[in-house]
Amino acid sequence: MERIEVDPSSLQRVARDLTASVAVAHEVKKHHARMAGHAENAGPAIVQYAVASFLNRWSYGCGLLASDADGMATALQKAGTIYLHNDKEAAGGR
Repeated sequence: MERIEVDPSSLQRVARDLTASVAVAHEVKKHHARMAGHAENAGPAIVQYAVASFLNRWSYGCGLLASDADGMATALQKAGTIYLHNDKEAAGGR
C-alpha cells in the first residue's frame, strides 16, 4: 500500500496565498456599484447595456470564485493545523 505524505506547512502556505490572490475578486464585488455607475456614461444605450450586463455577470462570477476560494483556503488551513497537531502527538510531544 502506498503512503500518503503531506507537508502541513505547504498546505498552510497555499491557504495564505489563495486568500491573498482572491482579494481581487472581493474588491470587484465590493466596488460593483461604482463600476456600474461609470457604465452610465459609456455611450449609446446599447453600449451602456452591454457594459452593465458584463459587469453584473463578472461581479457575480467573481463573488462565486471568492466564496469557493475562501472555503478552500479555510479547509487547507484547518488540514495543515490538524496534520501538525497529529504529528506532534504521534511524536509524543503533547
